[in-house]
Amino acid sequence: MDYIIYASQIDFELMYDADCVASTTDASEACFNVNVIWNGNPLAFRECQDDSLLPNTGCTYTDFKLHMSNIWYDGKDADNLDLACD
Repeated sequence: MDYIIYASQIDFELMYDADCVASTTDASEACFNVNVIWNGNPLAFRECQDDSLLPNTGCTYTDFKLHMSNIWYDGKDADNLDLACD
């Protein structure tokens, strides 16, 4: 399925690797993952195919940003979603 028909709850969890953050003077996006959970079920996205992650543990932060940029509205008034939705 390419979209969610109905969702009563969607959770976004920003996770981090404490060792990565502690060992890096300039913590980068590589230290973070994003989990997206829909009605208690973990979601997977095409852009999130990092084999180093455990199954159903989400996306690297970099891949999540790529996914969001691919699905985000980019039409008229995209820089002001309040105006775009009127």
